[in-house]
Amino acid sequence: MKLQELLVPAALAFLVMWGMNQLFFGRQGTAPGEVKPGQRVQVAESAEVQRPLKMEIDFVDSQLAAPNVLSQAAGYQSTYTFSTCGAAVDKLMFRRMLGGREAELATITPPGVARETRGFLVVFDGPSPLAYTLQQRRDEPEASVLVFVGESPEVRVTKEYWVSKSRYTIDLVLTIEPLLQAPVAPAAGLVAEKDTPAPGKPEQALAPVAPVTAGVPVQARIFVPAPNILDDRVRDIPTGIALGVNQKIEKVTHKNMPQAAWVAPEIFGAENRYFLHTLVKDADGFVKRGYFHTSDKNLFAVLEGPVVTKKTTWRLSFYCGPKESKDLAAVDVRLEAVLDYGWFSPIAKLTLYLLDFLNGYVHNYGWAIVLLTLLIRLLMFPFTKNSDKSMQKGRDMARKLKHLDERYANDPERLAIERQELIKKHGILPGGMGCLTMLLQIPVFIGLSAALRNSIELYRAPFVFWITDLSEADPYYILPLLVGVSFMLNAFMAPGDARQRLIMFIVGLVFAAIMANMSAGLALYICVSSFLGIAQTKLVKAFKW
Repeated sequence: MKLQELLVPAALAFLVMWGMNQLFFGRQGTAPGEVKPGQRVQVAESAEVQRPLKMEIDFVDSQLAAPNVLSQAAGYQSTYTFSTCGAAVDKLMFRRMLGGREAELATITPPGVARETRGFLVVFDGPSPLAYTLQQRRDEPEASVLVFVGESPEVRVTKEYWVSKSRYTIDLVLTIEPLLQAPVAPAAGLVAEKDTPAPGKPEQALAPVAPVTAGVPVQARIFVPAPNILDDRVRDIPTGIALGVNQKIEKVTHKNMPQAAWVAPEIFGAENRYFLHTLVKDADGFVKRGYFHTSDKNLFAVLEGPVVTKKTTWRLSFYCGPKESKDLAAVDVRLEAVLDYGWFSPIAKLTLYLLDFLNGYVHNYGWAIVLLTLLIRLLMFPFTKNSDKSMQKGRDMARKLKHLDERYANDPERLAIERQELIKKHGILPGGMGCLTMLLQIPVFIGLSAALRNSIELYRAPFVFWITDLSEADPYYILPLLVGVSFMLNAFMAPGDARQRLIMFIVGLVFAAIMANMSAGLALYICVSSFLGIAQTKLVKAFKW
């Protein structure tokens, strides 16, 4: 059966199935005007969330000059610094091993003029409380607890923080109490009932009916800032994340943020290359809308709550920590989806797992890359050995054919007979083995590149001497130069004519130039792999394997 005879029916079957799915199932799920939790909508198109997005922040004027008192709370490999200015997180530091020694990384830093850059700031439509007081501080077995209280003329806010000591989580117990009462007059046309007097007793006068009162409605918003590492080497633009209706994490770029809102998202926050700040649990249903706000190159996830007229309390949980698989899964397995390494994500994750495993023994990610390269070379040895043999036989065959061409240049018929006899004797050699070995290494190359670029485990991980960060380019271009040298040595060692060697020489120069802008860890992998390839070729020739 021809290939065309298989492809045409398969394509027609796919088109029929797609058409039936669109016709019968494509329009089901969300009716017009209906929205589901986690659904992304345009505020100008959705009836339920067509209210304008609220970005403005206003504080009580008399509280703007209030003193700022700082309090620290120890979390899991982290330190939170809380401020009485907004009862928010003024600074968030993480302790990590960087460069072979313990260091600190900050994802939230003191805000300066922009008050909204503080973490978990709570604001309202009117003037919001800014000056809070620390009412209570206690140390629980599993968490550090701080309670802040602040007021504006319209609302009293209580913020109770639970900083976990075992996971990268922080819980916010938020209580909102409207302070203003709005009188509501009795409805017109209604007459209060009066008791019928007993026979012989005078009718008693009715007491005046008191008007019904209700609190002035208030609506809170929580600002969650995106993590921001103040490191010039990390060229990174934070992005938003949201859990969609299909229960999958959606990455939101700045281009897709304007006028977009998510209805009651279960997971909503922002990330950068190495860290994540996001809502992970909203047990009491506080969040009615989630959207993003940008200001002075800063990104914020805005969690908009319900309109309330009486004292109400909610508990919200947030993940604030590094993007490491084990830590993300310990809080919510769905968070592992933020570890997006592209098309070769499974290979990148496997590569990172192997590097972590090897690093546990050698305690250096550079040597772990060397060992991983050696392991890959050993696994590829049967393929590369067959490839070398195939290439050598191909060169021998080409040399014999060229000899025949020269010998029978004036006798085409005899040349054709001799060529057929040579092919019949040696057979047509299978080609593509060299390309196959190259293709097998491409996924590993891309996976390692993605792991080096996006994994916090390799951020500022040193190797030896001048290599202080495997995730960044070699500052002195030594490794890229060695890559070029290895390619040139292969060119000089490879049999063939001068033109083929010149081509390989040029390829080595081009590849060295490319490696100059790649991470040092990737250049190390290519360099070690190339020199191991030279050694392998020598061994195969020496022992005639």
